[in-house]
Amino acid sequence: HSGNNFPYYYFWRNKVRSLLKLETPYLKSYTPSVPVVYLYGSVKPFYFHGDKWINWLKNTQGCECHVMNAGHWFMKPFKNFVIDCIKRRLSKA
Repeated sequence: HSGNNFPYYYFWRNKVRSLLKLETPYLKSYTPSVPVVYLYGSVKPFYFHGDKWINWLKNTQGCECHVMNAGHWFMKPFKNFVIDCIKRRLSKA
């Protein structure tokens, strides 16, 4: 639903602003300060990440990276797995 679009607005706004040289390159030197659990669907035309990000996650202690055999909105067909990942991460916080 439309409430899910808010992060996309900021992502694309900042991406365009960086391409127009209105601000520094978007996420160029970003490194998360806490372990990350990253889940994404593999059945879609393009990704919001690159191989560098996936490799960083796989090689960083405490991070998790899971690819689902699904489209962009994998949360419903894989809801139990997603909930388990969230619960596991919160139990470590």
